[in-house]
Amino acid sequence: MFRFTIRDVLWLTVVVALAVGWFVEHRATERRFAAQEAKLAAQGAAHKREMAALNTALKSGLNSVRNEVRRIKR
Repeated sequence: MFRFTIRDVLWLTVVVALAVGWFVEHRATERRFAAQEAKLAAQGAAHKREMAALNTALKSGLNSVRNEVRRIKR
């Protein structure tokens, strides 16, 4: 039969505690990365919408300037 000393049990406790600690930290890190990725995706979508609105406004302003130039040339 196996005989374990107190030292063996303490070493096993240390190894298990390190493994559990690493696992918990790893899962927390994955959750933080996923949350950050979702936040960045939302920001990217918002920036795309903002750029589209600015592009539309710029085109509208450019068309207004072109129309004014045409009107002046007449």
